[in-house]
Amino acid sequence: MSKTASPLPEGDVAYQNLFEGVDQRVFFAKLAQIRPQYYPQTEKQAQRLIEIGESLDAIDEEEAVKAASVGGVDPFDAAAAALGGVVKQAGYEYPGHRRDQEERVAAKQAADAFAADPTIYNSVLALKLAQAERVKQQLGA
Repeated sequence: MSKTASPLPEGDVAYQNLFEGVDQRVFFAKLAQIRPQYYPQTEKQAQRLIEIGESLDAIDEEEAVKAASVGGVDPFDAAAAALGGVVKQAGYEYPGHRRDQEERVAAKQAADAFAADPTIYNSVLALKLAQAERVKQQLGA
């Protein structure tokens, strides 16, 4: 049976599927690996950590939008600088080369596992389809 045999979810449902199916699992697995003493012991603690993460994401996004909208700042320059920071933080010495081979293999294995889940797979397809439609509209096609 094809992974896309079931209908694709709406955008909000797709985001929620990915958040619950991928983001949360990766977040808590990484937390357990890096700081096991902060791993939540209750559902309430887990929810509080998710809320903290959402708040931090909102602040980061708001700051990035402000920085890009400041007069005289080219949004492409801002995007390139932000990407450079992410690349450096991720451990790349130069594009295409990663210092931590084990983490790269683990990421590939996780991607394969998530892609095998039809809900996650269809959610990604739905969001990519919506993104392609937005680009198509922006290009006037």
